[in-house]
Amino acid sequence: MSLRFYIAGVSDTPLVSAEHERVTSPLAAALEQEGLATRSSSANSADFIVLNEAWSYKDWRYVARLEADTFAFPNSHRLYTVNSDDWATGLLRGGYLWLPASRLTRERHRAIPWPLAPNEHVASVDADRRFVSPKYTASWRGNVTTSNVRRRILDRYGSDPRFLLEPTSSWWNHEAEEKEHYIDVILAGKFSLCPRGLAPGSFRTYVSMALSRAPVNLADGFVPPDGPDWASCSLQVREREVNQLAEFLTAREGDAERLGRAARHCWEEHFAPTRIWPYIAKQLIDLVSSAPTSSPQTEREIWNSVKMRQQNGWRLDQRLSRRIRTTLAKARGLKG
Repeated sequence: MSLRFYIAGVSDTPLVSAEHERVTSPLAAALEQEGLATRSSSANSADFIVLNEAWSYKDWRYVARLEADTFAFPNSHRLYTVNSDDWATGLLRGGYLWLPASRLTRERHRAIPWPLAPNEHVASVDADRRFVSPKYTASWRGNVTTSNVRRRILDRYGSDPRFLLEPTSSWWNHEAEEKEHYIDVILAGKFSLCPRGLAPGSFRTYVSMALSRAPVNLADGFVPPDGPDWASCSLQVREREVNQLAEFLTAREGDAERLGRAARHCWEEHFAPTRIWPYIAKQLIDLVSSAPTSSPQTEREIWNSVKMRQQNGWRLDQRLSRRIRTTLAKARGLKG
């Protein structure tokens, strides 16, 4: 018997994204078209409820919001989020774009790619353009202020002729010309550097795969989604190994084209526009089907557990320590 699902809307709970239909409509279509589940018009008759949470920074006070929500809490044992927060907590069960490895558990979470492409020009880049011989060993363009590892890469290799590195101050406000240039920068490198930003990962991983460039993930907390053989189509470099990055990539240059072709194949199989929604739908059903039986009270206990508070840095001593460090950092800045 097919599972039944309900899509939480803005009339159900203020926790839902105001633009949730951009995600939930195609996801609901994929669930039904793939024969995975049947949509229910009522939350009460559904086996599980899909909630596209509003993007936000969710600190320890978000637990109280969940507990007080008259829709989310009573249905919390059937609630599955589709979450794109940069600082994801892992409170709810569901699919997460950027939940760090330290908080992700197979019983409650699945890593997913974000289906709403940040650069709509990428999918239409043809093979002739993708396979022009790259000039550089590796390339990268992005906002350098979002993580220390990005600054370290730029400081170390900004003047290295083997690298094409372009810092920018743009932030989700890219014009069409800049989007095309972004593609040119990725294609100029044999490898595409994908250092972490605010989140433990980068959209560049998926963009690079689409452009037949093997992503070089410099993001210790990044959890690659299930499916691709990531060892065959990408490289992983620990953040602390930035100083050895040039030598590592130079030694792997002979593998660049093979890895890039494999990356494109994996993207076509799992993450291309025609495959991304069925992929996410199947990941969600896999989680729903394997998740242990729960209840609102069990969910409340998980939200308030020592483990959850520890992993998210919500204990009182952790919060006080951060406040002291922030105050001292500001004081040093003023003195400087």
